[in-house]
Amino acid sequence: MKHPLAQERIVVENDEPPPLAPQPQIVPFPGHENGEYAENVQNQLSQTPVKQFRKQFYPEIDNHTWNDWKWQFANRIHTYPEIGKYISLSADEAAVLQEGDGGEQGSQQLHLPFSVTPYYLSLADPDNFEDPIRRTVIPTSRELISSAGEQQDPLGEHDDSPVPGIVHRYPDRVLFLVTSSCAAYCRYCTRSRFAGGHTGSMRFHWETGLEYIREHKEIRDVIVSGGDPLTLTDDLIDYLLGRLFAVPHVEMVLADKSSASFFLRG
Repeated sequence: MKHPLAQERIVVENDEPPPLAPQPQIVPFPGHENGEYAENVQNQLSQTPVKQFRKQFYPEIDNHTWNDWKWQFANRIHTYPEIGKYISLSADEAAVLQEGDGGEQGSQQLHLPFSVTPYYLSLADPDNFEDPIRRTVIPTSRELISSAGEQQDPLGEHDDSPVPGIVHRYPDRVLFLVTSSCAAYCRYCTRSRFAGGHTGSMRFHWETGLEYIREHKEIRDVIVSGGDPLTLTDDLIDYLLGRLFAVPHVEMVLADKSSASFFLRG
């Protein structure tokens, strides 16, 4: 029995298909036909902050060298005299950097390591003291203020560290801190308590950490971190991975790379 609302479909042999919707008209960008548009885009790209920065401070550096992460790492800015050449410092920034001399060789009084790659510095506004990129890497005296509830070790890693360089918080997984060096030192780093030191001081603990991993057969995963472990030389990385994968019960090794954004091309 048919549903009372059902309708008969009337088929007519000569039915014509419904007309297609009109195709949208493609309007080229002004100047697209004669290459003017492409030239305008190229001109705009040449005026980006990175390009302007390179033209002003690194005119002799070609694209291949600028885009080489090893060159960026080797040419980091990490002292007060250096940073003042690139950006205008506030009185507070200048006082902190000058007293601590900024970087890895700086004063131990302030414990404010400073380092930034040329590429990442080129993204910062040289005249805006509150520029987000600038506040990410340039220290101020506000870092010396400790508020209620703040700790030097906010993740509590020291409490779960049975031997130097090893954090064993979960039964089958350890964090292996193999270097304190990074391409840049973020002002919000949760490991700023030891950032900015030399890999040599961390290597002293490598064998102790490797021995701990060998002795604890419940360990399945090893997260290699720091600092940024992939800023180590190829020989050191090969040594570490070789020793770790030689441990029978280690199934997975992860590298915590934190510096990728400081090496992007520009």
